Amino acid sequence: MIEKLSRIGCLLLGAWLACVTSAFASDNIAADWNRLLAEGDSEAIYTTYHLIEAVHDEAGAIDAARCRENADAIAKALAINPVGLGLWYMAQDCARASGDEILAQQRSDRFEALLRYTFLHYRAGQDTPMRIVSVLDVDAVVAASGQTLLYSFYRPYTGGRELPYTVGLWDEKTQRESVLEFDFLDTVVSLQRAAAAEFPMFRRDFVRTLGENAQKSSPGSELALLYEFQKVQGAQALDVLRRHAQSGGFMPAMMLAVFCGENLEFGCRNEGIDALLPFAEKRHAVALATLAFVYARHSQKPADLKAARALIEQADVRLGDAQGSATFLSMGVKSGDRERLAGLVEKPLLKAAKGGDPLAGALYAAARIVQLDKVPRGAERGYIEAAAAAGIPRAQHWLAAIYLAEEKTEQALPWMHAAAQAGVAQAQNWLGLAYYGGESGLAADRSVGLEWLKKAGHGGIASASAIVGRHYLGESDELANLKRAQGWLQSAARGDDVSAAVQLGMLYERDIAGIGSPAHAAKVYEAVIARHDNVDARRQLANLLLAGDGVKADVARAVTLLQQGAQAGDAESQAALGTHLLHAKDAADRRVEGLDWVRKAAAAGNREARLSLASALWHGRAGAPEHAAAREIWQALISEDVTLARNEFAWAVCTPTDAGLLDAKAGIAATQEQATGDKAFFVIVDTLAACQAAAGDYAAAAKTQERAIALVETKPSASAATLEGMRARLARYRNGERAVEAPP
Repeated sequence: MIEKLSRIGCLLLGAWLACVTSAFASDNIAADWNRLLAEGDSEAIYTTYHLIEAVHDEAGAIDAARCRENADAIAKALAINPVGLGLWYMAQDCARASGDEILAQQRSDRFEALLRYTFLHYRAGQDTPMRIVSVLDVDAVVAASGQTLLYSFYRPYTGGRELPYTVGLWDEKTQRESVLEFDFLDTVVSLQRAAAAEFPMFRRDFVRTLGENAQKSSPGSELALLYEFQKVQGAQALDVLRRHAQSGGFMPAMMLAVFCGENLEFGCRNEGIDALLPFAEKRHAVALATLAFVYARHSQKPADLKAARALIEQADVRLGDAQGSATFLSMGVKSGDRERLAGLVEKPLLKAAKGGDPLAGALYAAARIVQLDKVPRGAERGYIEAAAAAGIPRAQHWLAAIYLAEEKTEQALPWMHAAAQAGVAQAQNWLGLAYYGGESGLAADRSVGLEWLKKAGHGGIASASAIVGRHYLGESDELANLKRAQGWLQSAARGDDVSAAVQLGMLYERDIAGIGSPAHAAKVYEAVIARHDNVDARRQLANLLLAGDGVKADVARAVTLLQQGAQAGDAESQAALGTHLLHAKDAADRRVEGLDWVRKAAAAGNREARLSLASALWHGRAGAPEHAAAREIWQALISEDVTLARNEFAWAVCTPTDAGLLDAKAGIAATQEQATGDKAFFVIVDTLAACQAAAGDYAAAAKTQERAIALVETKPSASAATLEGMRARLARYRNGERAVEAPP
């Protein structure tokens, strides 16, 4: 047992190469993991962990009798879950308690091999937590280490692939602290066979469910805090942190300090510092780095910066290898304040880099790049290249980005692929965009691009999920396909991608059973407006409220929403507002205002506004008709091959009450080609019939109108009023009369 602990201690202390290459082989653990993720039964796998409690007594000690009673169940569980550290640690202890030393040694060897594989590519500060099956696996690592657990915490979940769980361990013998990050979320999601697991939002929902359950069963726990904090904002979030911080726990103290350090408007910076100070006084490395971050954030005071440097130095001593500096710098990256904070850690990182630490070298180079704002050369570049060659994913992505900045795509690609394969979401996103669109010199391959974009979406990049959603929207209108589009757009919207949220609302507006309704669309738009005050969401909601189709009509609010966008210069809002006002029945001044808005939008090139303006001028909706000006606008749009312009122009010149405005020849020329074929839009076929009647060819008009009616009868969405109007025009043609449009 002592020998086993010393080898585990070797892993924890950072002698990575020696540990990985010594003692035991992997027992093909990689293959076991791959099989588990590809074929494992989630319920059966997680049920195996129930045995851990079953073989311990009320005091938490292994009970030999219970171990013997569950011996067969343990053996079966190890076959079901061949990579669960917690399960194998319990199994070795049970074998030893039962007196079977041979079996205990076999299981001990397997546990150590699993542990070695888990640590194989881990390095604190790399943003690559160790994959586990359950948080109970972390308990096994801590117990096996023989070290003291100082703290544990989750960071606020932002929708990425992992939910890192961090523990700090103290080795009394070496007087050295180790910070370890684990993740079980990606394993949980990979084991799901339900269709919903395809979408990144499944991860968010799962984390929320974990938090909800924790809030019910253990309201003071880390997951309960995570759930409560992330469902509120602002002052409410501060209240949650304050309440949890009263327990004296590490995680709420750290979160309170960071929250107050970043949100100075709440005036609680000193309160946050006071909450974290007891842990910093105990020299807990993450507390020291976090406190340094709070001192340095938003501060130019020499005293604060001096204190921050001193705290970082203590964290480096505590962790070794400039890991405290790396932790501090990673907080700056996540807060978007790396530029201000990088200078505080250049010296310790450089010292560690010269000592042969590749990650420190890469971080030093990154800090210098930020400070100098240029592509690295010389030593800085060499450090990044060395870290990339050492297999550090973040450095591989940086090196690829450097090559891209130098327009050396061929050299960038292998490093970008390596980083993407290692799970760097930014690299996955770049490859997805490049392959999907055939950019950066790559041959377009939409299927390859789509797969990389999906991975990036699961890595927390909402814009990648949005592209995947739009891809499925454009593929077909089959229900299964639209459901996939919905899932990806929802995932992007959950990640605060506003354009995806609006696109999702537009999908709901289509009122497709099994997808959503206009009422759902209105809720989406309301949420986007409340959170982002987005002009597109305001306009879409306004159009829904004006139509009153599936939602309660509210013309006054709709106009207000459109006015906000119009006054802000949004041409589409100007067009929508102007078009609405132009049709006001009892307010001539509103029609004049509408014409002004439509003119502004048309001047900006908005197509809908140009169409609306042409119609308004032709019919004289806000003054005397201007037929020549209207025709000029329509002809310009027809030259741009705008089908709706063809239809509106032809209808105007073929159905006027004033026979002097008739131009049947021009109407037929504008619509004849588009009205040909079985897939022609019935509206333009209907218009062609009106033009043929205007030309005096009533037989042709009747035949064309019969075809238009046959087309519309295949459209379930066509209204009875539409069909009635078309049949009435057919009767006129058969009676030798042309169609006449009543003035608006």
